[in-house]
Amino acid sequence: SSYNIYKETATSNVYDLIGNVSNSNLSVFIDTSSTPAQKADRYRIASVDSQGVVSYTQSSPHKTIHLAVNLGNPPQINLIWDAYGGFNVTKYRIWRGNGNGMTIIDSIQGSLYSYTDLNPPVNDTIYFIDALHPTGCNPTILKSNNYLSTKSNCAIVGNSFGIIEFGDNSTIVVYPNPTTGTIAVSNSGGFINSIEIYNLLGELIYTVPNFKQQISNKIDLSEFSKGIYFIKIYDEEKTHTGKIVIQ
Repeated sequence: SSYNIYKETATSNVYDLIGNVSNSNLSVFIDTSSTPAQKADRYRIASVDSQGVVSYTQSSPHKTIHLAVNLGNPPQINLIWDAYGGFNVTKYRIWRGNGNGMTIIDSIQGSLYSYTDLNPPVNDTIYFIDALHPTGCNPTILKSNNYLSTKSNCAIVGNSFGIIEFGDNSTIVVYPNPTTGTIAVSNSGGFINSIEIYNLLGELIYTVPNFKQQISNKIDLSEFSKGIYFIKIYDEEKTHTGKIVIQ
């Protein structure tokens, strides 16, 4: 005997057979065709007897969690995910970290599906969401390892996400990067006195001498050719330098 694995197609409630797992094997199936960073997927299973007859009744569906991130009020990062389907979720845990490890930064009710990280780290950051099973797993000889929670995809945020962050405990951010012509500059921890833009030859091509007196925090660079430029930002204490790409 064995188990058939079914995956929902682009048409709701229509499932295709994508695999089979023998009853004598551990009850684990890896869907190598899935793209968890792009979307969630929904699955069902059905038992197959020793004569090859498939059970008419399939299991309740299991749906994965898809996490997406976007830029909030800099430097804040918004996390948005869809509901897990498979058991009653009482709370979601928010994990944050980097290549050296992950830690839980908060938990929210199972009926909520968004969270804003108000003070994310300056460096590249990884997020994922998980939900603990209310009773855990009690595996038998035919069961898989003890999976106590269901996890979303990992979402990575960093300079490649569209924000220039200058480190050194700076609260200045520049976004989006790359840009099609307009950037915004923000400093949540103080004033910005002036801003300068340089080309790759080191030539000063644009300046905002009294930025803190400007009504808008946006700078229009659409007059310049596509390419790489450098931005210098002068605050009350030091000079911050970053790279901008105009597409």
